[in-house]
Amino acid sequence: MATTIQAGNATNGVIVTPDNTGTLEIKTGSGTGTTAMSIDASQAITVPVSLNVAGTLSAVTPAGGTNTTQVATTAFVQSTAGSLFSTVTTYNSSQRVLGTTYTNSSTKPMFIQVSASNATGISAGFALYVAGTLVQRTTTPPGTVGFYTSGSFMVPGGATYRVDNLTGFSPSNYLWTEMV
Repeated sequence: MATTIQAGNATNGVIVTPDNTGTLEIKTGSGTGTTAMSIDASQAITVPVSLNVAGTLSAVTPAGGTNTTQVATTAFVQSTAGSLFSTVTTYNSSQRVLGTTYTNSSTKPMFIQVSASNATGISAGFALYVAGTLVQRTTTPPGTVGFYTSGSFMVPGGATYRVDNLTGFSPSNYLWTEMV
C-alpha cells in the first residue's frame, strides 16, 4: 500500500508517493502529474529536466584523496588543489651532484628537468631514476658540438631520485631545476 503526501491543490501542489518498487516520486500537479524528481532504492536521484535551487546548496566536505563521486565543496578544492608548483629552484653542479640519490621531502609531487650540452663533441647523456627505477635516458648526437639534451620527470612525495652521467658531458655543464 502506498502512502501519499499532498500539499496544495491538484493544479499546483506537490504530491510525494512511494511506490511498490521502492522509488519515491515527487510529482507536480495531480496524482498522475508530471514527475519532477524521483529517488530510487539505491538513493539515485533523477531530475528529468532541470533543477533550480533556491537558497543555499550545501554538502559534506570529503577528506582529501577521496575517490568517490561527490559534490566538490570549496573547502575540498582549496585543500587539495593549491597551485601546481609553489617553489622553483635551479641548481648548479656544486648543489646537485650527478650520481647522488636525493629524496623528495615534500608530500607533493616534484617535477625535475635536467639539461646539458656536449661542448666537447662527444655525445652527452644522462639517465634519470625515480625510486631506483630508470624512467628516461637522453643523449645528444655523437660528433656534434653545442647540441643540448634534456630530460624531465615527476617524483612522488617521499620518493628518491637520481640523475646519472652516461657519458661525455662535463659535470659543470648542466642545469638542474626542481619544481615543488
